[in-house]
Amino acid sequence: MEEVLSDDIQQPILENTENVTLIYFDSTINARNEIEKATEEFQTVNNFVLIFMDINACIDYVKSINEEKRFLIIAANNAYKLLPTIMSLSQLDSVYIYPENREEYMRLFDEFYNIVGIYDNRVELMKSIKENIKRLNKQMEMVSFFYENQYSIRDLSEKSAAFLWYAYLTDFTT
Repeated sequence: MEEVLSDDIQQPILENTENVTLIYFDSTINARNEIEKATEEFQTVNNFVLIFMDINACIDYVKSINEEKRFLIIAANNAYKLLPTIMSLSQLDSVYIYPENREEYMRLFDEFYNIVGIYDNRVELMKSIKENIKRLNKQMEMVSFFYENQYSIRDLSEKSAAFLWYAYLTDFTT
């Protein structure tokens, strides 16, 4: 497998086997130990994590991949630079802002529709990401099951009860 460096001191970009890619963008992170610490923290929520310090490398990566969902976490000092450029990209599913002072960035909710939340507490940030990933995986299971057993339009009315029972079953068991 070919490794491509996403920036001079960043980790190589490997093949993703997850449904979700967590992308963390912080132009102020500058030491390998800071990168490793951030990676380890985010990997408690999702195994595939990429950290970018260069805005162009981050944008290029978001544009390049189409298969999985991308969740972007932006260190707040970068939010005003990065958001106008990336918010129109269809490859981006959810955006989280992680500022030191939450109140300064609350107006971003009105400007950008993909922002899930603005968190100044890392525990709350991780909890929100984890819940969003869980919800996304559940939706993907439902769609996957439906497509495996898909019927033509005329048969769908006969089979819709089975689909609803499956939906109830998955809700009940989780």
